[in-house]
Amino acid sequence: VFLAGHAALWTIVWLWLAPRMVPAGWRAHVAGGTVPLMLLSTLVTSWADVPIATLRLRGRVRAFAAVSALRSLALIAVTYEVVVLRYRGLAGVFESQLLVGLGILGLSAWLTRREFSLQASWNELKAMLTFGMPFFPALLFTCVIDCSDRYFLGLLATLEQVGVHTVGYKLGQ
Repeated sequence: VFLAGHAALWTIVWLWLAPRMVPAGWRAHVAGGTVPLMLLSTLVTSWADVPIATLRLRGRVRAFAAVSALRSLALIAVTYEVVVLRYRGLAGVFESQLLVGLGILGLSAWLTRREFSLQASWNELKAMLTFGMPFFPALLFTCVIDCSDRYFLGLLATLEQVGVHTVGYKLGQ
């Protein structure tokens, strides 16, 4: 619950900051919903990662593998449908991430429903932060590198073209 609340708080902060920080060429995308959609899809994806990681940590290998494979296949199928067939461009990439993220969040939360409680454990929080904080800079820069090509391509091409590029890029990953 702490991590979900923390992620939601940062998403709200970024939603508030986005209109004030983006360059003039991207202000229409903030108003048009692309940037908020990106932030919401990232939030839902990060929420879904918690129960998926729990499956892995608890040794539930089959469930972990099944959910991970389903997420990958669903993301490919939905992104292809939304971006390529419906011509939704970059917004379609984030829409597909949001849709698949919500479905995987529901499935993985149901599979791990007995693993979580609403009680805070400060010892567990301290252990998680001690383990996870050294990884934070690498995670942050990975996100910056992963999204920076879309930003620069968005300045040189249409959002529909950037969306098609993103589909090809994700398939290559």
